[in-house]
Amino acid sequence: VMAEAQPRKRVRLQYIPGGDTPFLCHFSNGTLSNASKSVRANFEGRAQRLTVETSRLEAVGVPSSEQDVKYLVGVMDPDTKTMALYDSALFNMSVVVKGERKYQPPSGERDPGVTAGQAAVAKRKELIEAFGGAHKKKQLALEERNKVDVSFVHAMADRLQDSISGADFSTMDIEGDADQARAIPPYNTAAPTPEEIYKFDDIVTPAEAIAMKPLVRPLARCSEDDVEAWRSENAYPDVVLEGLQMLARQGEAVPTKQRNTRATALLYVSWLVQFRRFARRKKGLTSSALAEYIPDAPEDVRERMLALFTEEAPEGGYVVSAWKQDLLISYVLVLAMVAAEHLPVPVAPWASLLNITPVKLAQHFRALGCKVSGNADAKTALLTVPLVFPRVRRGRTA
Repeated sequence: VMAEAQPRKRVRLQYIPGGDTPFLCHFSNGTLSNASKSVRANFEGRAQRLTVETSRLEAVGVPSSEQDVKYLVGVMDPDTKTMALYDSALFNMSVVVKGERKYQPPSGERDPGVTAGQAAVAKRKELIEAFGGAHKKKQLALEERNKVDVSFVHAMADRLQDSISGADFSTMDIEGDADQARAIPPYNTAAPTPEEIYKFDDIVTPAEAIAMKPLVRPLARCSEDDVEAWRSENAYPDVVLEGLQMLARQGEAVPTKQRNTRATALLYVSWLVQFRRFARRKKGLTSSALAEYIPDAPEDVRERMLALFTEEAPEGGYVVSAWKQDLLISYVLVLAMVAAEHLPVPVAPWASLLNITPVKLAQHFRALGCKVSGNADAKTALLTVPLVFPRVRRGRTA
């Protein structure tokens, strides 16, 4: 066999079977760069798997399966002008991330058995560390810092489960806590009569009643002419005037104590309605501003309204939350039932007074434990015993 050589030079070829077999490598990404001086190659087992490692990559390959092609490697001896030919194998090398095949998760990080998703995350991490730019590496470092220690979360979950299992509480305790969160006045679930469910002294305290007495007296003893005069002066809301007119018509048939209680309830309602309008202000919700807005209300009444229906604002003054607004409406409705001597209370007139829809006001009545009956504008609310609160339902209740 003759091989092409330089002009006028001949090369003697000598085939040497057996012995140390050299190998040829074909890299899928071309050839190794000149900078890759530290190349280490090793065979793995009888499968003739070749691994070539550089500083950043490793290439893995197996011998070519071409049956009709034989590869030889020639080694030239310049002194004897003889080229020794050796049988060789061609390895098609595929570049992989260095260390990918040997990757093992840190001890204790997870249970044996890596999911496809975990393997993909690990490969992505290796690729970014090997080839990623500064931005990608910074993003990877941020993701590592934000990782949650799963073992810690599991330990906390187990501890919480143990605490729940060992806790000593009943459904009654849970219902009691839920009842305390209701936006309603203090109540007595064991009351034998509707009048005792919401005690009047809890709605209007004795101190307030004493301060109101001079103002209540003319209302408790009013005549129908007095009511018409107040109506012409717009002195009180329509529902309050209707209650006073009922008192005037009943006259002495109503005991003095009941007359005073009903008159006190109606007067307090008129102040609560004014306070509700005042509380809707965005600014200026202060004690002095309230005194100017409701000048005829005693100081004890104004201060209790602020204490019951407002919260102190961080910047000073007072604010009224949605829960406090619902509480105020509940107080108005309880006083409405007192004024009606716990007979059915028409929903529509009180809805007009509070400037809300009858449907929504019916929900407030039900929240107090009342039964709402009737159709459309003829709905009435009646407090009955035993006291039963409605269950929370989805959707709107008519």
